[in-house]
Amino acid sequence: MNNFIFRLETSNVRSPKSEKKTRGLFRRTETASLYLEDGLKPKYPIFGAALDQLELNQTTYPNVPRFVVDCVEYIENKDRIVQDGLYRACGNKFSIDELKQKLTESYIYDPKLLIADDIHTITSLLKQFFRELGAPLIPQEIYERLGRNLSDEEGIETIRKAFEDMKEPNRSTLTFIIKHLTNVAAFSSSNRMNASNLAIVWGPCLLSASQIDFDIGRMNTFAKVLIENYEHVFSPDTNERLVC
Repeated sequence: MNNFIFRLETSNVRSPKSEKKTRGLFRRTETASLYLEDGLKPKYPIFGAALDQLELNQTTYPNVPRFVVDCVEYIENKDRIVQDGLYRACGNKFSIDELKQKLTESYIYDPKLLIADDIHTITSLLKQFFRELGAPLIPQEIYERLGRNLSDEEGIETIRKAFEDMKEPNRSTLTFIIKHLTNVAAFSSSNRMNASNLAIVWGPCLLSASQIDFDIGRMNTFAKVLIENYEHVFSPDTNERLVC
């Protein structure tokens, strides 16, 4: 009987290596729990911050937020970019809020979260990202330099020169998103989103309507000019994107 008791007791004794593994597993589980319960902030914010506080892509599209690059890549899929009313149609609010919460609560940004049954969930979230920027994508001092007539040759040249003085990462991000909108407009025969329709939707996003004073007509004209004159206003060499 004594031998049996001894063997039973020794079988429950953990080796130092086993104990170390167990403690490590416990610490990892505890850390994850603390993150969920205590609301630790993510390594980089995604929504509601200025561009220079975000995690930027430093490879294929330098100085453009990773979230923006991944959203555009998702939207420009050949089967999605032709969807009717792209950017004009709104996604389901519950689906948008749910995806936004997942992204916001992730300590490290995971592009695999950018999956939705409805493409309008992703397009709506991308518009929301720009509307909620902590500082306007196009700074007010740049916008105030633009001439009264935006769409004539002189006005377009004024825009080009003003944008040359725009700081990073604003300039690269603006260049990238306008190129994307030209790609969307190229499929307007299918998605019915030409430059004029996109300008109506994207004007407030580009100019952060809550922070810059402007009239609606001028806003729409400005956004349309950027989309239709991308090749002249921007330097396209470093921000080209092909539909995949």
